[in-house]
Amino acid sequence: VDVRGKVLFEQRLRPSSLIAEGAYRVHGIRDEELATMPTFVEVYDELRRVLHGKTWAIYNVEFDTGILTRAMSASGPYAAYRPYFRTHRIDAAEEWCIMHLYAQFYGEWSNYHKSYKWQPLPDVSIGASHPAHSAIGDCLRTLDLIYSMANYQGK
Repeated sequence: VDVRGKVLFEQRLRPSSLIAEGAYRVHGIRDEELATMPTFVEVYDELRRVLHGKTWAIYNVEFDTGILTRAMSASGPYAAYRPYFRTHRIDAAEEWCIMHLYAQFYGEWSNYHKSYKWQPLPDVSIGASHPAHSAIGDCLRTLDLIYSMANYQGK
């Protein structure tokens, strides 16, 4: 989504492996639901058009960018595309981890980790019509959280 909440890209993808049970418990998506979806390779150019060279504000940026990086450098089903991915990368101009910013904003300190404790993405108003752990729902919740933190007036 862009800074106004306009959806720029929305597409479930067919994964290159079966969904792990733990992942299913989080998002509730079954392998059967993704069997007819396009693959990463099939949407790559459109995804690149939307993302490349932009500023990314992501809740848990390391997780999402890790998945993207692994897909672009993967062996297995996408190995033949590695040269294309190398010369047509999807890179951010800048990355912001909203999870880390929100942890500091929330303010719960972890003596064990010597840093602020990560918090789950709050269920905030703008994304309420989309379920949590859906891509669009989480994007809209993250956007609303950014605006909520920016407009915070104190207690």
